[in-house]
Amino acid sequence: MYDYFKSLSKEITESQKINRKILRHIINSFKGKTLDVGCGELMTSLGLKKKDYVGIDFIPSKDTDFVGDIHKLPFENESFDNCICNTVLEHVEDPEQVMKEIYRILKRNGKLLVSIPFLQEYHPDPEDYRRFTPVGFKEFIEKKGFKVLKIYGDSGILNVLEYLSFGGFVRRIKLGSKKNFPLGYFYIVFLGFLFFLFKFFNLLFRNLQKDDSSFITMIIVLAEKK
Repeated sequence: MYDYFKSLSKEITESQKINRKILRHIINSFKGKTLDVGCGELMTSLGLKKKDYVGIDFIPSKDTDFVGDIHKLPFENESFDNCICNTVLEHVEDPEQVMKEIYRILKRNGKLLVSIPFLQEYHPDPEDYRRFTPVGFKEFIEKKGFKVLKIYGDSGILNVLEYLSFGGFVRRIKLGSKKNFPLGYFYIVFLGFLFFLFKFFNLLFRNLQKDDSSFITMIIVLAEKK
């Protein structure tokens, strides 16, 4: 049941729907050979199939072509036109080394899609080390030799509260019946109520939420190698 609700969150929360729409838009604009660093099952999850796509991760998945350490990519210099690094940098021990490797394998003027959570729950996979603000993330990327072309993100406090309440609902279910009995079940119902309440008002005030960029669940950046 936990896996079902975790998968459902990708299509039921407004923040996930917004961010996934942005990812599809950017990836579909890529031309040439693309490397997905820490790929997981991103392309399968987004329903995308692209020619000249290569996925690398430390564990096998549907999208993984190479299993290995992304701190030392097994590819030659300037061998890719594009690179994807989606919600990976918060999980690695040395994000600067990963970015250095990405810079190395990208061709001149190559495009980089890189994202990181902001207002999200702690989610070790296998560990969860860090968060960036939009300004801090832009500065971090530019110091690695990239030009930031655009910064994207869902926005609005109700948008964030909807996402977090559903996340709390799903994680409470993960605890199982033993830890939830008896009050935990009422807590699950309460979190579900909060989710639908926040979702209703998030949709009602959607146009106002778009102007509230101080509250975002994820930062998505499109950059270019100088």
